[in-house]
Amino acid sequence: MSSVNKDLIYHLYSIFNSYVKTGPKFINRKLNKLTNSEHIVIYFSTLKYALFNWAVEDCYVKEGNKNIKIVPKDTISRLTPVSLAHWIMDDGSFNKSKGYLILCTDSYCKEDVLYLISILKTKFHLSSALFMVKNKTNNKIYYRIRINKSSIPTLIGLVKPYFISSMRRYTPQPYGTGQIRSLNSIRLFFSYLRYLFNVINYPFFFRYILPFLVITCW
Repeated sequence: MSSVNKDLIYHLYSIFNSYVKTGPKFINRKLNKLTNSEHIVIYFSTLKYALFNWAVEDCYVKEGNKNIKIVPKDTISRLTPVSLAHWIMDDGSFNKSKGYLILCTDSYCKEDVLYLISILKTKFHLSSALFMVKNKTNNKIYYRIRINKSSIPTLIGLVKPYFISSMRRYTPQPYGTGQIRSLNSIRLFFSYLRYLFNVINYPFFFRYILPFLVITCW
């Protein structure tokens, strides 16, 4: 368990503490042989209140002896920037190398995930797509949501004010002013390099000009 996950649990506890008898509890699980570390679980439970019944009635359907998760039909009116922020903090994963965000929706069927994608597009103008993951053990396909790189700046503007402080550094960061200036400098450098390469004879360029530019810029 990371300190960030712990912070999130305590943040949620601060919201629900009026409905909780005891604070968050820790459970030590068996040693994880893959990571050689002990897995720790932290949780809290609310007391039974009728006001929470809607969560079961609206978000689950009974199929035999199982309760199956569903996406309520009025989710478009319920999903707000605040709830989207908590959804990401709980089930989100940012791919730094490719610049997109994944929302884990493994418990939902394909139709429900597509409905959630349509809400993100319609209500928040977020370019999103279906992301499929195959379980290697049982070959089952799970459906997730990918919020595309082009919509990350919009997403940050929506949810970052509601992120807990310890999680803000894990959110995707758009280019800042300094980064944009650096990128422009790099583009200018290569444009100048291309110009020199075109106007100066090749042996002279590679022997004198290029080493000088590399040493200077390094």
